Amino acid sequence: MRPASVKRVDWLLAGTVAGTIGLVLAVLVGFDVLLALSEELGDLGTGDYTLTKALIYVAYTVPRRIHELFGSSALIGTLIGLGLLAGNGEITALRAAGLSKLRIALSATVTVAALGLAVSAMGETLAPEGERWAQRLSVQAKHHDYALAQGSGMWARDGEAVINAKRAFVNPDRELELREIRLYFFDDEGRLSRIMRSESGIFREDAWQLDDVRQFTFEPDRIHATQFPTSTWASNLDPEVLSLGAIRPRYLGVAGLLENYRYNKASGLNTQALESAFWARVFNPLSTLALVFAITPFAFGTLRSGGLGKRVFLGIIIAVAFYFIQRALINLADVYGYSLPLINAMPALLLTAIGWLYYRRNA
Repeated sequence: MRPASVKRVDWLLAGTVAGTIGLVLAVLVGFDVLLALSEELGDLGTGDYTLTKALIYVAYTVPRRIHELFGSSALIGTLIGLGLLAGNGEITALRAAGLSKLRIALSATVTVAALGLAVSAMGETLAPEGERWAQRLSVQAKHHDYALAQGSGMWARDGEAVINAKRAFVNPDRELELREIRLYFFDDEGRLSRIMRSESGIFREDAWQLDDVRQFTFEPDRIHATQFPTSTWASNLDPEVLSLGAIRPRYLGVAGLLENYRYNKASGLNTQALESAFWARVFNPLSTLALVFAITPFAFGTLRSGGLGKRVFLGIIIAVAFYFIQRALINLADVYGYSLPLINAMPALLLTAIGWLYYRRNA
């Protein structure tokens, strides 16, 4: 086939696949947004939380939802797009013109790769930033004694004490953890009486367990400084409220996961869960491409009697089975200490190999 003809075929396949992926993604994100908005409506009237703020909150989270749902949308959209071409006889015409199944599959996969690159860039930039803005708006509107400030982190008031933490996140053990903590204590007359600094703190057993603590007490004629390896601060702050502004690992980008991994490693903390989240995020786009490459045979007429619905259903079953197998392997790697990059790459490589063998035998 002449290069110009191949180019037109590529645009035909790319346009159809990209269009159906975009449509499926819009539907899935739309449903997800409506569900999120219905949950937020239950909080209307809490503090200064209004319908307008609820709409803005959900809008901030749209980039994160697009990033999370792209893999499913790519799989379903590719099946539907190629299925429509097959139903119209266009796949048959392309095959009669000399275009191989492998060539068609590669065109569809490259289209998904191009879209995935844009979505991945969004997942590293707009998605985490939008999530921070959403948390900031929601928390500050609903809880007047709690604030999130750009640059200075989280602020909260507990009686006569004010706490500031540069960063807050839910650690791999699902405990609320604060970092770079400053505690300001005031006397009955509103004067600053004491400052405590801590590198990190975890809420356990109704109190904050602080590490590497330095305390500065203001006396009439001097400032008295003391240092403790650990200290306990009993607080009435609701950890559930504080966790609303915490960063969850699944919302972090690759850079954020790396930063938390390095901090935990330097502090002698467990890094296994962060490593697992990091490698899962790195290999997730490759897994999506491998799935798309492996399921495109369903569009080549082998299931013509079953129709498009059957193709989509079986493709989704394969994707769900792939997900559970991948999660099982990753959990085994976490328990037995196997190589996380290898375990994350293995299912994608296996699918790619199966797809390649199929196309080689059914050219």
